[in-house]
Amino acid sequence: MPLLNVLTLEPQEPQFVAGAFPAATKRALGNEARRLDIVIDGRPLRRFWREWEQVDADAQLDLPDLVTMLSRSTGRWARNQLSSLRGAAAGERPCRAELFYCPVCFDVSDGILTVEIARTGESVVWKDFGWRDEYDDGGEEEALLAGTPVFTFDATAYDVAIEAAAEHFSVWRGGFNRPFRPRI
Repeated sequence: MPLLNVLTLEPQEPQFVAGAFPAATKRALGNEARRLDIVIDGRPLRRFWREWEQVDADAQLDLPDLVTMLSRSTGRWARNQLSSLRGAAAGERPCRAELFYCPVCFDVSDGILTVEIARTGESVVWKDFGWRDEYDDGGEEEALLAGTPVFTFDATAYDVAIEAAAEHFSVWRGGFNRPFRPRI
């Protein structure tokens, strides 16, 4: 049986927050410090992504900083992102989930890093990392990153990590599991 990866959702590293948001107010830095990051095998996914983007480059690329939506300041979007990270049920068609966004506008025009998530009874598989942007001409294969690994997680441990992240938001505005109701 292949070695399984471990997913955790943890607060962003202080060094990343300070570097990504140098002009932010103290309050904004505090919010960003509490934003959850996607961590695989003890390493932020952002570091993997930076390596993947450098593979075909002749020179070191100046890559933008990207963040998740997993923040109390973006609560509704955090709930949506966690829901998509759960993936489809075992046996259903794999789905694409959004991972990282531009930290300034969170807009698709700056590109959103995505992954395909498939689930079996015992595992959750992440593969085919790629970019979604407003310039996509409909060919999702064209936006895929070359040479990205496949991450395979134990389904039970994966679900525990997603639920632990959901608990992070449960004390905020009545709880994570309460259905979202738009204000009218």
